[in-house]
Amino acid sequence: MKGKYMQKIILFLFIFSFYKGISQHTSKKVRGNQSEKKIILQTLDTLHIIHSFSNKKVLSHKKNSYYFILNSKSVFLKDIKQVYIHYDESSQQVFEILTKNGPQYYNFNLEEIPFFKESDVLGCGNVYKESVTLNYNKKNNRYLIEIRTGNFGSFQKEYFLTLKNIPKKTIKVNFLNNRKYASKSINNKHKPYINLLKIQVDNKIGIYSYNKEKAWYPKKKKAKQKYLVTTKGDTLWTPVPPVISFVKKGFVTLKEVLPPVFDSIKQSSFDGKVYLFRDHKIGIFPHHKNAEYTKLQKYSKSFYKVFRGKDEKWLDIKSFQEYKIE
Repeated sequence: MKGKYMQKIILFLFIFSFYKGISQHTSKKVRGNQSEKKIILQTLDTLHIIHSFSNKKVLSHKKNSYYFILNSKSVFLKDIKQVYIHYDESSQQVFEILTKNGPQYYNFNLEEIPFFKESDVLGCGNVYKESVTLNYNKKNNRYLIEIRTGNFGSFQKEYFLTLKNIPKKTIKVNFLNNRKYASKSINNKHKPYINLLKIQVDNKIGIYSYNKEKAWYPKKKKAKQKYLVTTKGDTLWTPVPPVISFVKKGFVTLKEVLPPVFDSIKQSSFDGKVYLFRDHKIGIFPHHKNAEYTKLQKYSKSFYKVFRGKDEKWLDIKSFQEYKIE
């Protein structure tokens, strides 16, 4: 019994001394509660903090105080301005981190990567689709939108709506993608803005919206009941069958979103962003209501370098928060 008891004591002393040595080799111990951890382990080459991104949004500066070790160089929280998480085509996590040196992508092992291809999670068939076509009736000088909706690839409803409140001196009407057609479905990676139109008035362009839910439809005339007089003089009334129609014709009023004061409005086919151009300046719709920057440079998926004259900043195009360039 004494031998077994001594073995336990020796084992305990060995484990305690090993733990003590490791603790002395680290610069700091783990302190604080679960909502505020400070982990600085110089003995590690790579530190994964995957759980801090479980919400797939951003690293909260208020709730957490984590830091990364990237390529054996410590990047502390004070240097991390913003973090986003994405998934590549192999469904591996990709971190997009903005520091004082600018945005950079890091793979699952926190190694720098120049770019990545996103996972195509929208490659399935349409579950719901809404398509809109813009037409112009020269005879009546009216613009008409045809809206089709359907589920699981099947056609369900169709709307023919005449646009009211078109600005005077209108020269051209298009969707923001500069086409007469736009659609929305699960396959759209970017916002198609099917309820927005860009309208050119004289030499300037503005944005107008319509809402099919607020359209109004003329009342349909009731069908007259038909009758038949038999040879005996009896009158036989034929029943009027109920009218079932999946086509609705009516009117919808346009509302001004941005006045026609812009030199150009363009939607990128690459990332779906809508840019406003006016007096040699640029803005990003819908956050900006006017052109603000003298120059834009895209550096990563979520971060641009923006210029207001000689003043340069990093722009987060998801939150539209600006960060100083150090």
